[in-house]
Amino acid sequence: MIPARKDELLPDADARRDLAYIGEVVSTALAGIETGWAEVVREFEDERNYLSISGATRPGDDAPTVQIEFGVQDEQERHATGGLVARWSRDRSCIEGLEIVLIDGKPCDVSPFAARLAAYVELPATVRETAVRDAD
Repeated sequence: MIPARKDELLPDADARRDLAYIGEVVSTALAGIETGWAEVVREFEDERNYLSISGATRPGDDAPTVQIEFGVQDEQERHATGGLVARWSRDRSCIEGLEIVLIDGKPCDVSPFAARLAAYVELPATVRETAVRDAD
């Protein structure tokens, strides 16, 4: 088997731009929460749509994992149409590595996810917000 070239492993300029955008969305959502959290959840919604941004530090991990989920909802249930799981750099406030990126339950590249996410970032914040501090 021929090893992959290094430049094939690096995201292209559009993907880097979209990762930076997603990082800004997460940073903005988590603004005002003390550093050093072990778990955090911020939710945004209107009558029909929702956006949930959460972070958690897994036992033994130095960097937390961030999850973004968005989709549609009614009074009884939610249906996710997009989801992302990524490693988060607290120091640089950016995504360090993608683990899962989905649209409509199917794996996708980061650019279509970022485009769909843009439709949800203006949703109003809800009172469902939690932060659990790391045990130092």
